[in-house]
Amino acid sequence: MMRPHALPLRILVVAAFAGYAAPLVAADLPPIEVSAVVAAPPDRVWEAFTTTEGVKKWMVSQADIEMKLGAVWKTKYGPQGSLGDDGTIFNELLAFDPGRMFAIRIQKPPKGFPFMNVFRDMWTVVYFEPVDGGKTKVLLRGHGLPDTDEGRKMHAFFQAGNKQTLEMLAKHFEKKPAPKDALVAGQTFSGRARDMLADGTLVVERTARLRIEEKIALWGVDLPPPGSAYRKEALARLRDLTVGLEVRVESKGMDRGGRIAAIVSSRDAYFLYPEMNSGAINYILLRDGLARRDARMDTDDKALARFEADARVARRTLWGAAQSP
Repeated sequence: MMRPHALPLRILVVAAFAGYAAPLVAADLPPIEVSAVVAAPPDRVWEAFTTTEGVKKWMVSQADIEMKLGAVWKTKYGPQGSLGDDGTIFNELLAFDPGRMFAIRIQKPPKGFPFMNVFRDMWTVVYFEPVDGGKTKVLLRGHGLPDTDEGRKMHAFFQAGNKQTLEMLAKHFEKKPAPKDALVAGQTFSGRARDMLADGTLVVERTARLRIEEKIALWGVDLPPPGSAYRKEALARLRDLTVGLEVRVESKGMDRGGRIAAIVSSRDAYFLYPEMNSGAINYILLRDGLARRDARMDTDDKALARFEADARVARRTLWGAAQSP
């Protein structure tokens, strides 16, 4: 399920605990630590993390999870390919206390993972703690990364990625359907991208239980017009980064066609483009020269202009064509 480069629980990188020969010397970098309170009791949150069907409901499209010491968890974000191919993330289960904690480490990262020299140094432990109101505090702590340039980059990468994972988990357990006013500019919601229409419109299911679907248009960008060069490539990239995945939709208002114009982000996009520090598909298409900034818009979003300028200077895709200005 994930694209060839995306990673899982935020790979939930882990490498130590009972039975694992971890180094006795403390890591140079401080732990990666992210926590969130989730509106569900510990047994339900535990199930969401530690069962095949549980993780497929909110985090990945393909999975094989077994709660057995030494088991290898296999996950993929996107529906393309098959579990076990070079886009799969393999994590080894090192220890667990049912309902309270588990520890895993990356056994084998997916193809294109950018931190091949240091991933073996890191481990993560996930804790589940009951709190008042039938809720659960989830704490992710990642240890072991060296104080090197690559170690610091991986630390920042997983600090942000793990935070996004817990935000998606919290959204999964929200009990209230998205309010009507979530469509106004500035509001956000999360959901699963169920389909993409021929013109690039995304169909996003906002609330799985109620199956509320919204049509989403990428805000601030113009895809290549039908019949033009790179049209198919742009649509394929958009589909690859969204369909079948959990996405975050930041509404900018309604367009003339009645669609929600939005910045759309996905976890796959974030992991596939770590150097951008953004999972926004709008920016990625601009940066890769697969779309142009909508010049008709009056916006203070400087990222749109910056990523388009980057593509023009590098003469990527559209900007490398002979007819490009």
